[in-house]
Amino acid sequence: MLREDLVFHQGMNEPVQCRIHAKELHRMLRGDEALPTNPTHRAKQQCFEWLVEMFSDEDRDIPPFALLRQEANELFPRLSDRAFKEARKSAIERTGRHDLAKAGRRKNQISK
Repeated sequence: MLREDLVFHQGMNEPVQCRIHAKELHRMLRGDEALPTNPTHRAKQQCFEWLVEMFSDEDRDIPPFALLRQEANELFPRLSDRAFKEARKSAIERTGRHDLAKAGRRKNQISK
């Protein structure tokens, strides 16, 4: 069905074949906007997606803020400190992992 929806007519009997990248389709289905054109904004969006993927995995050990920021800096060199903080905050809200937003050491799951 997607293949049929991607063909439209520009003029009189001139079919135009449109294509969409898998990442753009995934982003569109999740309700996110298309990738921004500004390189620093793009780095923030990519960092957000990376963090959402990481935070969504309940079994994954999330590194502390400083180490996470350092790793993000290596992956996204154009990412500013402010953009990282905003991406992290948005990722926490998206995934519902509010335990990551609290300061201090995270509680041990075994002792609960």
